[in-house]
Amino acid sequence: MEHNKGYVFMWYYRILTSTIYTSIKILPTVVPTAGPTTTTDPDNPVPPTTTTTTTPKPNPPDTGLCTQPGYVRDPSDCQVYYQCVDEGGFYEIFKFKCSDGTYFDPTIDVCNYTDEEVHQHFRVCERERERERKRERERERERKREREKERKRERKKEREKERERERKRERERKRERERKRERERERERKRERKRKREPE
Repeated sequence: MEHNKGYVFMWYYRILTSTIYTSIKILPTVVPTAGPTTTTDPDNPVPPTTTTTTTPKPNPPDTGLCTQPGYVRDPSDCQVYYQCVDEGGFYEIFKFKCSDGTYFDPTIDVCNYTDEEVHQHFRVCERERERERKRERERERERKREREKERKRERKKEREKERERERKRERERKRERERKRERERERERKRERKRKREPE
């Protein structure tokens, strides 16, 4: 191995028809021959920590990220990037994330320390991530407001049902009072007829 070259091994897993296959992707990078790998030298890329996101079925993802085989950076997170694999008519996407303190450098397709250009991208990504977090908080507040409205509607419906039950009970009590009065009138009529039949 030449001193000015190294290899970054990135493992990813493909899930197809419930069978797991392991593949190795070797990417060129620029790793120093001496010194700690955690140096902040912008010319020293570092190995990424990788996670893989696949779907159980290799259906064409509707993301618009992939236009050709290779690697593409997440537009809203500089630490995240994707590998686009041509599966013959569609792209299967594998998700990776660079280790802390490094960001995906699309100029050399590896995780790199922050030079000014990458750092500028990182600041843009951070602003976008913060805006997305704000939007998510606003969506969560909206969901809470909607849930509260729904609870109010449910309580209103329950109160209306209770009022309807009370009105029904009142109508029943009224009918019962009317029946009692009718029975009383009937008894009065019977007594009246009885008095008329009695001899004077």
